Amino acid sequence: MEKTIRTLTLLLIAMVSSLTASAVDIFMDQRPDKYLAAQTSIVNNPDSPCNQGDEPFTEFMKQWNADASFRLSRLKVTWASPFADDWSDDEIYDLLKSNLGMLGDYGALPMKPKRNTNRANASTFNTFYIVGADRVGYYASFDNGDFGHSATVGFIRKDGLWYCVYIQIAG
Repeated sequence: MEKTIRTLTLLLIAMVSSLTASAVDIFMDQRPDKYLAAQTSIVNNPDSPCNQGDEPFTEFMKQWNADASFRLSRLKVTWASPFADDWSDDEIYDLLKSNLGMLGDYGALPMKPKRNTNRANASTFNTFYIVGADRVGYYASFDNGDFGHSATVGFIRKDGLWYCVYIQIAG
């Protein structure tokens, strides 16, 4: 009986760990390849689930876009980070902070979705994606055929407040 309870407890812990890790990995796994008008409409709708509660996502975004110190205060290291097994919390935080500093260089700050634009053979778009009550992704892409770069940013709501838990810069 004790062995069965211990086995079930370990199984439950593994399931919860898997679900939480998926909550962070999903930002990379489901990056869009185009502007998503429907997802952006959800973010902009005051009645959407992400805009309910003490801190609506749209209000969070206003502060995020306007205030560098606010952005730093809302970086959150989660135990579900893809680096959690190999890196300390401080190392993960330093990576998030470093990538946060590069968002403007990659066209991802301020975070304002825009449709695909083509200038001088360059294709760019910025969009929200995987929008849910407690999760919103943001993706900014630039590609001119010879060179491309992107920024992937993930936000989760924890205890009623929005936090940035994932930033990846590529290119």
